[in-house]
Amino acid sequence: NASRTSFLEELVHFDPEAVNDISLRRNLLYVGRMSRGDVTGFLNWAWYFMARNPSWLRTLRQESEPADLVNWRKPDSTVDRVIAEVLRMEQSEYLYREVLEDVHWAGFRIPKGWLLRVCIHEGHRNPDLFPNPDKFDPDRFISKAFAPGDYSPLGIGRHSCLGAHLLFSVTRGMLLSLATNYDVELINAGNRILGGRHWLHWRQDETFAVRLHAP
Repeated sequence: NASRTSFLEELVHFDPEAVNDISLRRNLLYVGRMSRGDVTGFLNWAWYFMARNPSWLRTLRQESEPADLVNWRKPDSTVDRVIAEVLRMEQSEYLYREVLEDVHWAGFRIPKGWLLRVCIHEGHRNPDLFPNPDKFDPDRFISKAFAPGDYSPLGIGRHSCLGAHLLFSVTRGMLLSLATNYDVELINAGNRILGGRHWLHWRQDETFAVRLHAP
């Protein structure tokens, strides 16, 4: 519902007593805490790519549309194609899955109980699927639906990211506001560091800096 702008509002609307469930409140706080770093890291990458690709910032400015806080993704909108390409380029490192049964593939056996690393980052740079994969090109998502095994920046299947709607809502609004009001100059690209343990993302360190100018 567009009139309710938070999960808590939606929850209270459908079940006012749910807020008294301590497990639910703790889970909500946990999701908020874990997603804060991921969204902040993504915003930094978005600023980085807008500074490196000013033509796309100008395109967003020319084609600016109201931020849609209801639909978590509209693949053919310019702003969501930009978000999808930032996700392809960064913040999609790998997933782990436990092998439930022995897997035989290409002459190899992956034993039951092993952890299998799904190389998302490498898959997102497969030139057969993403021509010129190191180029920032949101147009590759025009009228293109990739299979989950080919493009999966927010996880796969029922284990996909619970914060996908939050990510697109926050970054959509930020990018449209940025494009409307500013040009971005990259002052320091920073150094790439891992944001924490294995489920977190590569990000820039504290030396990363941009400068905003009136367009």
